Amino acid sequence: MAAKAGVTVVLEPLNSKECNVFNTVPECAAFVRQVNHPAIRLLVDAYHWCQEGEGAADLLAAAPLLAHAHLASCPNRRGPGEEACDYSAFFQALQAGGYAGRLAVEAIWLDLERNGAAAVRLLERLLAA
Repeated sequence: MAAKAGVTVVLEPLNSKECNVFNTVPECAAFVRQVNHPAIRLLVDAYHWCQEGEGAADLLAAAPLLAHAHLASCPNRRGPGEEACDYSAFFQALQAGGYAGRLAVEAIWLDLERNGAAAVRLLERLLAA
């Protein structure tokens, strides 16, 4: 039905503190591969990826399945730049895997008006690295 409507359904691994199924990128990637349908893809979220202690290799192995990515800091799910968080492994794995899709910030902003511009600059630097 999704394919007929031109919709892609993405499966997002959620950390084990929030969900009891599909917690890791490899778990979701295996399911997407098993379904083997072009309208079923994978979403990766930096926050959940970090919470589960996953590595760049997990993300790189699943890169061909990616249709979307989310970004928030770890450990507190803040907007980029609102707390110290090293996003470099996440972005390096996305880039090494050839991901060129969209990236959404899905975070708890402490002060979007004040920090939004700095977040954009941080993301531009990460994407250029």
